Amino acid sequence: MFFPGFGNLDLEPETSKGYDVGIEQEVFTQLVVGATYFHNSFDDLIVGTFDPATNLFQTENINDARSRGIEAYVRVSPMDNLDVQATYTHTATRDRETRLRLARRPVNKGNLNIMYAPWDRLQTNLDLLLVDSSFNDTFNSQRVAGYGVINMAGSYDITKNVHAFVRIDNLLDQEYEEVFGFGTFGRAAFGGLKLTF
Repeated sequence: MFFPGFGNLDLEPETSKGYDVGIEQEVFTQLVVGATYFHNSFDDLIVGTFDPATNLFQTENINDARSRGIEAYVRVSPMDNLDVQATYTHTATRDRETRLRLARRPVNKGNLNIMYAPWDRLQTNLDLLLVDSSFNDTFNSQRVAGYGVINMAGSYDITKNVHAFVRIDNLLDQEYEEVFGFGTFGRAAFGGLKLTF
C-alpha cells in the first residue's frame, strides 16, 4: 500500500476468507424482515495507526484478525409510494493475538431510511445513521465518540432522459469524528442534472 512520505516497506499483502448466510421473510404484503450472519477471517490485515504524540500516521499488519456479526432489518411499505427500512448491525472484531478489538470498527450501527415519492416524477429520501463509539487505536486505549447523522436526497424526472438531483449530507451540521483528532465535513449540498440516452 502506497502512502507518500510514510509508507511501510515491511507491509505484507492482506488476505481474507469469509462467508455469510441470511434469511428474508415477507410477513405480510407490506412487511419484510430479514437477517444475515457474517464471518470474516483476515491474515495480515492492513490497518492504519496514528500516534497523537508524534502526529505520525503509519500502516501495519495485524497477523490474525476476525470480524463477525449479524445484520437485521425490517422494511415496511404502508403505501405504494412510501418505504421505511430500519437496519441494525452488530459487529464483533478481534485481533486474535492480542485479544483486543480492531480499531475504528464500532460494535453497533443503526440506520433508518425513509423513501417517499409524492408524485410519479419526484422521489425523496431521508436517512438517519447512528454509529456507536469505537476504539481509535490497536491498543484500545483511546475512544472515538459515537455519533448520529441525517442525510437528505431528492430527484425529479424532468423528462424521460433528463433527471435533476439534489443531496444534503449532514443536514443538521453535526460535529463528529470517525478518526480521533480528524473532524469530518459539516453540512454539504450537492446537485446537478443527469442525462441518459
